[in-house]
Amino acid sequence: SSQMSSSSLETRTQAAFNQIREVSIQILPLRHDSKALSACLRRLADTLKSAGMDFGSDAVGACWEFVTLPLLALLDSVGPAREGQVRKSEVKAVDADAKVKELEADVERRGGDETGGLKAEAMRSNHALESLLECLLVLSTHAIPRSFGAVLPLLHSLTPLLGISSPSDALSEEANALTFRLLRQLLSLPVFDDNS
Repeated sequence: SSQMSSSSLETRTQAAFNQIREVSIQILPLRHDSKALSACLRRLADTLKSAGMDFGSDAVGACWEFVTLPLLALLDSVGPAREGQVRKSEVKAVDADAKVKELEADVERRGGDETGGLKAEAMRSNHALESLLECLLVLSTHAIPRSFGAVLPLLHSLTPLLGISSPSDALSEEANALTFRLLRQLLSLPVFDDNS
């Protein structure tokens, strides 16, 4: 604690960033391997906890946008990854026409989904999604973002999870519970206080 007060926010933020960066840059390259991605997300959650304790929630909060960038890309890919799984199996069963096959080939070449988003096969796995939500929950517990605007993209990306209802795309009970816990945690952050 005395170390935190004697160090400037800039110094603590740089130290937190260096620690977080080592794990954070490994996330997106693992987006097609649910087991490896889950393990990496657990490492990031542990790193965020440690950085919060060592350098302060304000220092970790200053890294909010950097940390959330790959996590938001994964979160935004949940719906398309799950819908794509159903769509592809239906296409194979029906032997879709040439236009659908052409569209799929184009999507594969671009490495994204039809909306232009990042493709992350691992997000078909409830285990990987749960690890992602747990990591975001740890971030929102151990970091104070600088502004309301920093939290909005995360709220925007979480909202579609509430609407996933088809049985083949459905989230696990744990993923649903984590989504609601995370939403409550985000809405309780100081950036939403009237006095901030």
